[in-house]
Amino acid sequence: MLFPAWRYMKMTMSIKVLIGGMFFVVALFSKSALAIAYDWVRMGKEDIRVITNLRVEAEVRLNLINHANSKIDFVTFDQRSDQEVGIPILMALEKAAQRGVRIRFCASWLFASLNDRSWFSKSFLDNLQTKYPNLVSIYVGGPVMWEQGWGVADGIHEKLLLVDNQLAMVTGRGNGNQYFQWLDTAFVYKGPLIDQSRKAFSRLWSSIRKETDPTRGFVSSLMPSRETDVRTLPVVENDDPIIQSLDAEELTEIASHFEWLDRPVSTGTEYKVRALHHDFLHQMASIGPKTGYSRREDLLTDPIVEETIHLLDSSSEVKINILSPILVSKVKRAFTSALDNGVKLTLFTNGLAAQTGICPIWNGAGWYAGLESLDTLLGYPGSAAYSFVPDKNNGLLYNHRKLMLFERGSAMKELGENTVIFGSHNLTMASTVVQDELSFEFESDEFYAKMNRIFEDSLEKYGEILNPMEIHQQRKTSVFYQWIYSGLKILF
Repeated sequence: MLFPAWRYMKMTMSIKVLIGGMFFVVALFSKSALAIAYDWVRMGKEDIRVITNLRVEAEVRLNLINHANSKIDFVTFDQRSDQEVGIPILMALEKAAQRGVRIRFCASWLFASLNDRSWFSKSFLDNLQTKYPNLVSIYVGGPVMWEQGWGVADGIHEKLLLVDNQLAMVTGRGNGNQYFQWLDTAFVYKGPLIDQSRKAFSRLWSSIRKETDPTRGFVSSLMPSRETDVRTLPVVENDDPIIQSLDAEELTEIASHFEWLDRPVSTGTEYKVRALHHDFLHQMASIGPKTGYSRREDLLTDPIVEETIHLLDSSSEVKINILSPILVSKVKRAFTSALDNGVKLTLFTNGLAAQTGICPIWNGAGWYAGLESLDTLLGYPGSAAYSFVPDKNNGLLYNHRKLMLFERGSAMKELGENTVIFGSHNLTMASTVVQDELSFEFESDEFYAKMNRIFEDSLEKYGEILNPMEIHQQRKTSVFYQWIYSGLKILF
């Protein structure tokens, strides 16, 4: 008797369900393997430079691109086409492509649509791709990804430049002159941390290539066409306009950095370091890009968040510099638990004036969206918060630095030295549920002391202490604003 077809179909379906269930369970319980906290390595204290001067940072970035010999890997949240910063970077990339340097470049589609509305940068880079097969440029997000179920804000947030797999710059600033008005920091480094940075970029690039492949769905007319929307750069007499306005002190600092770039890697091992990659795109591709924001925090594994929670539990004093205290629930719980246990917390963030200035259309959305968490933290006697005060005289209007300092104190020294985390992660909801992020962890009392001086200096120059009672009262009287802007939490 022949095996009945309906029984075969039923058995086949059962096997498929079983296999599918097994894959789901494996994915569910192995999701922590998707996010990357790299192994600790040792690097010399002479192999990293910290740059706080925004114009010096711009010059060092250009120098890195201009002296690339074989390879450039470049990811930025925001590529613009202004004469001071954006166009010089594009021109430097073109010259590098002409030299035969292999270039992988990626930027955010969403912020290009907001800040480079003529699509100049994308069209220019698209044009370069038709001339130089050694250059590949991808804008992450937009219609191609939306049509696959990705959210409007889903994408990348890293700002990393890798040159010849030997030198790297990580910064909080995008590629545009508006960032000259933002308090931030850049780090240039060499040595063993380069390999981890390279691996993180390659993992990111693999996800980007897959998720932005236009053959996966209908390409919307909102996406600029390479064939019909190609522009060329305007004629400029100077491809480095910033250099003309630098003072003697800045020129001296730049010369020092340039000389350092040419030095070989040191043999030092003073700093214990590693990269922390929140590979959001890779994880979401497995979880499903249509997954709602409320579920993502539970399903995603964010190594920067996890390490922050761990360090909060093993520190005596913590100093945090982030743009807004829109904390994901697990981080908020970790902060309150640490404060309950006597940890001292100092928070430096943007006040209402800075948030309103940077987002005038939304009238301080970043402030009101983080007000509940701020009020909660200030309810503990061991916490203090400072708001960044915009200063039009010095040109700084916004606090964009991402810096976390964890001091262990004498009683906890057996757990390790004081620790610093810096990079692209803001500890906010956006950094955890809609953005790919890359940060770096340094365990070193010496490096901690260096970054603590920068933190305290900025606090003294630009900070204004917040009154907990006033913050609590403002939270009570601004319920409507908090409700209105709660939907914009994923943008900060």
